[in-house]
Amino acid sequence: MKSSKDSTCAGSLGSCAASGDLHAECNFVSDGYITHSPRVPMKPPLNSLVTFFVIVQIAILALASFSFAEKVHATEIGKRLEASANVLDQIMSSPDMTIPSQVLAEAKCIAVVPSLIKVALGVGGRHGKGVATCRIANGWSAPGPISVSGGSIGPQIGGQAVDVIIVVMDENAFKRLLSSKFKIGADVAGSPGPKGQKSGDTDWRKAEILSYSKSHGVFAGLNLKGAAVKQDKDAIVELYGRYVPIASILEGKLHAPAESDTFLAAVRKYTAEALRSKMHSKVPAGLTAFNNRAAGSAVH
Repeated sequence: MKSSKDSTCAGSLGSCAASGDLHAECNFVSDGYITHSPRVPMKPPLNSLVTFFVIVQIAILALASFSFAEKVHATEIGKRLEASANVLDQIMSSPDMTIPSQVLAEAKCIAVVPSLIKVALGVGGRHGKGVATCRIANGWSAPGPISVSGGSIGPQIGGQAVDVIIVVMDENAFKRLLSSKFKIGADVAGSPGPKGQKSGDTDWRKAEILSYSKSHGVFAGLNLKGAAVKQDKDAIVELYGRYVPIASILEGKLHAPAESDTFLAAVRKYTAEALRSKMHSKVPAGLTAFNNRAAGSAVH
């Protein structure tokens, strides 16, 4: 017959087993004697640990690859936007090599293609990628990625890569740009743009699109007849995270992403200067002189 002490030990054994504590110490009854024995912790199988660490490493590599791909894409379109801003800065930095204020003041859209290159030896056609922005109620729209291909830009450029600026001047050309694709010379009338602030040429007012080129420091009007301008869908997805028709972008329905800040700042700067210059040129000379004297008197 078991003693009350034995029963207590037996109860302790049951409690210990029920607790599931791997490190608990339990009392066992053997032939009427109480023995004190620590519970030995169980080790998980080695294969389970290996599998767990392999899964973790795969997950880390997958996340790293995804982040790297996203960074590369952002960098590609970001470089295009930065290069477009640089083209504007370089062209507008010299009074003799600049787009006239009258042109920029009346522009409905401005597109920049940082590097238009020849697609094949002996072929006049070229290809390049750029960005466009259009006037909206509160300034300029978010940039719409575009591509330019085909056509001939004349023997003066030769086999060189050339920076191109396209200025949309009227409503028809603006609507064509919104349609996602148009051809210069067929859908809209294009013409080489005048250059220099003192340019007296007024024939450009008949054109729907004016185009300019810069190559090795030489800036000139450019004939893009036959070239097709269309939206760059892949770049739109990269810049905005999803495909959006270029019409929605250029009509101001999307917020400009941070990558476009430098490009849009350049557009705003030079078009604002052009508007001020245009307004100043309309003021009669006598009134301008009077205003200058009045301003000088106010300072004193």
